[in-house]
Amino acid sequence: MVTPRKGALLGGALFLLLPALLEGSFLPADTWKRALGTGGGDVGNPLHDPGDKTMPKYLLQANYTGEGIKALLKAGGTSQRAALEKAVQSVGGTVEAFYFAFGATDAYLIVDVPDNVSMAALALTISASGVVKVATTVLLTPEEIDQAAQKTPTYRPPGQ
Repeated sequence: MVTPRKGALLGGALFLLLPALLEGSFLPADTWKRALGTGGGDVGNPLHDPGDKTMPKYLLQANYTGEGIKALLKAGGTSQRAALEKAVQSVGGTVEAFYFAFGATDAYLIVDVPDNVSMAALALTISASGVVKVATTVLLTPEEIDQAAQKTPTYRPPGQ
């Protein structure tokens, strides 16, 4: 086992967990297809088709604080995944994908949540823990972008 040097960042800590994290971690092609090309929509979104009963998708980018990394090392990655799955389920959603990563972001999740209000409540609750900070991105399907491209909003730039 490789031990990270003193002061190593999360990337070094995750190297210790890598074998457990990679076990069964590859997404099937249909999961990526769904994540990138279908589903989505939000009841409050004017682009949402009222007949579409799929939940909107969100990308969560999580970064652990020092205390969060210590807790992750103690409890493990699968424990963190289970806790986040439970939190997402508590607002009526599901976790489609959960990955830890090297680099500037510690974890990436794709979740299906009923609406923006539920997603905001989830992100606020997670961030309020003080051990992880979450950035949330609403994911749009190519079909939603097609619909948006057909709209012609009026806009006057500042100062004109």
